[in-house]
Amino acid sequence: MKQDTSRAQDLLKVLNQLIDVLNEEIRLLRLMRPGEVQSLQQDKIVLTAAYESLVTALRDEPGALRDLEPALREQVLQTSARFQAALTENAQALHAVREANERLFRAVVRAVEDKRKESRGYAASGAFLPSSTAVAVQPVSVAVNQSL
Repeated sequence: MKQDTSRAQDLLKVLNQLIDVLNEEIRLLRLMRPGEVQSLQQDKIVLTAAYESLVTALRDEPGALRDLEPALREQVLQTSARFQAALTENAQALHAVREANERLFRAVVRAVEDKRKESRGYAASGAFLPSSTAVAVQPVSVAVNQSL
């Protein structure tokens, strides 16, 4: 039995657009330009809502995918697999950037702590104090942008 293919076609269109957005996000993350990812978020939100709506409609329609022409059903399955692969790759890229940022932050903290340990004050005579008797050093301020 032939079925109206408009939902399946709409799903393919949305999936392909989502894949394109995810691939662009992956590209930006690999170039270590996470600040530019923000520009893609609105598209991701709109496309994700459309995807969820289409998937829900197809689930509510018994046999919706099964009754499609075999070529169109295969195209939906292959595009869905590409979408899942893009999601996995995107999650890995996000994780890698997050890890890199955390390593950088830890390195900065270690460098500040090491510098503090080296700091020595002056005695009343003007001579350096040994580091074990150094006067308390003022705290160092560090700001972190957590936009990712």
